[in-house]
Amino acid sequence: MAYHVDRLKRPYDYRVLVETYIYAQRKDFVHPDFTTYYASLLDTLEKLFQVRLSREELSFDHQILWGLFQSTVDSLLQITNPWAGYLEAGLLHKKLEESGESFDIVSKAGATIAEANKASKAAHREILYALFETIFGECSRIVTSEELLQAGFDDSKEPDVADYYDYF
Repeated sequence: MAYHVDRLKRPYDYRVLVETYIYAQRKDFVHPDFTTYYASLLDTLEKLFQVRLSREELSFDHQILWGLFQSTVDSLLQITNPWAGYLEAGLLHKKLEESGESFDIVSKAGATIAEANKASKAAHREILYALFETIFGECSRIVTSEELLQAGFDDSKEPDVADYYDYF
């Protein structure tokens, strides 16, 4: 289970709209408050951007591209590492250090995995942003927190994982 959740950037451009869609697709949140927040934010942003991030109402050609968009989101959400799910790995690190050369091998391989995951996530996002523009067109719209509030959504209430340690 992944516990880390980056706060969304503000104001909201189409890339943050895509990030919100990704967050709304996640199944690994530690508490339903996260799912509720991101689903509600997505709904409000879609209204303000006047787009619906869905296969529905798309032309046949765009539905084909939407399939790749969705599978790219699914793929992005599956990127992980051997330490995923460890809330605290102090004992694990201690045992690795005691094992001798295994510590160096695991540390170097872990760094390689982290870099590969970072590059993979960036490449996934490049695909998503390009597909968004291909499907929905160029989007220079920027949505502010004030506009969200006027539309009935308070983005100052974004959940912070630090407030949910009791649920780990």
